[in-house]
Amino acid sequence: MISEEMYNRICQLFFLEETRLNNLVIDKMNYIFRYTPTEATAYIDLIKAKASKDYFDKYVFRMLDWLRGFVQDS
Repeated sequence: MISEEMYNRICQLFFLEETRLNNLVIDKMNYIFRYTPTEATAYIDLIKAKASKDYFDKYVFRMLDWLRGFVQDS
């Protein structure tokens, strides 16, 4: 069993990572909108950033839901 405080700290850590990944996607989109590059690398980087964020959202938050079952109620 883990304490509720520990669980909340873990959630905060993953929230910071989610924010970082979201900012990365936004930065890639802003670059494309601002400069309209003709090379495919900018678009590929955007697709990779979105895929990373989608993976994170799907699997990490599922893991947090699972971990919630081990939290001691105060």
